[in-house]
Amino acid sequence: MEISSWRQIRATTLIGWLGMRDRLGSSLVTFVGITVVVAVLVSVLAMSTSFKAMMSATGRADRAIVLNGGADSELSSYLSHSDVTLISNAAGIALRSDGTPVASAEVVSTVDLSGLGIDGSVTVRGVGPQAPNVRPELTIVEGKSFQAGKAELIVGSRLRKEFPFLTLGGRIRIGDSDWAIVGVFKADGGTHDAELVGDAESMLSTFHRDRLQSVTVLLKSDAEFPAFKAALTTNPRLSVEVAREDVYYRTISNAFGSSLRFVAYVMGGLMAGGALVGCLNTMYTSVSLRAKEMGTLRAIGFGNFAIVCSVMSEALLLAVCAAFMGLLLGYLAVGHATAATVDSNLSKVIFEIRLTPDIAMEGAGWALLIGFAGGLAPALRAVRQPIVMALRAHA
Repeated sequence: MEISSWRQIRATTLIGWLGMRDRLGSSLVTFVGITVVVAVLVSVLAMSTSFKAMMSATGRADRAIVLNGGADSELSSYLSHSDVTLISNAAGIALRSDGTPVASAEVVSTVDLSGLGIDGSVTVRGVGPQAPNVRPELTIVEGKSFQAGKAELIVGSRLRKEFPFLTLGGRIRIGDSDWAIVGVFKADGGTHDAELVGDAESMLSTFHRDRLQSVTVLLKSDAEFPAFKAALTTNPRLSVEVAREDVYYRTISNAFGSSLRFVAYVMGGLMAGGALVGCLNTMYTSVSLRAKEMGTLRAIGFGNFAIVCSVMSEALLLAVCAAFMGLLLGYLAVGHATAATVDSNLSKVIFEIRLTPDIAMEGAGWALLIGFAGGLAPALRAVRQPIVMALRAHA
């Protein structure tokens, strides 16, 4: 009685899977190789994606940031107080009930805290009195906010988590003054969560400066941005760069995030090549050891497609198991961890890593691709071998 194609596939697949324990050594090589590919790939991609997400969370379309002409970052920008006055009175800025423009002129610098155990520098930001209205997402979660005119700081929650010694009541040396930490704040996961924030004028005095770095404004709506930009760029008394805040931070994140993705794909590709070679060796060995078995099945009426499915299913089973293990290792390595890197200004950037479903799917896709490519050629070889030669194998 002729066996249906489905029953043939099911029978040959089951035989192949049960026989894997006799080929445990070669199967383990493939399993480990694909596992490492997936674990490394998803870990680095998670870092890239999380960094970009952190930077994107900082910006809003209805906020704009103004730097001096030619500057590509806040640290390379310098604005005079007269520049700040002109910027703060431009069209399109939201106004408070008393007519005060919602704009914060800010000082940005880096402070070396290596003496306190921090490897590198952290960003210190001095903000204007309208900063709470410009960034309403910034909320105090411990202690109190700093007072204008005093050497007081509030520390971002992510920076505090990374460096617990930045405690309330502690003091930090900035410039020629000791600054007291009086509060802890959160900023909805944005980059400011890893900053120290205080009063701008007090910082100018500490750093012996008379110029600020940037002005961040809250617009009446995101539709006001073109008018706001035009008012500043056409003013002959100003030479400034104007950008939507979300675009500004997205631009900053692109270089680092893209380089991480490049590293992920280069490393993943090289390791995937090694894993593919291992998978091919494993499946060719499997076909060689099962040659007589496959020849017998073909001789009694099993179709070539069932034999191909048997070999392919073995390779894909290894790939699926390795994908799960790789994702688990990747999650254990970086899932919900905190990473720190140094940006182009040599300032420490701290962000939380999240392994998202999209990244997990991409890692699993790589594993299945390696399994498919590693099983296809051996599967075709299994059915191209003459039945007589297959039956004589290992006779």
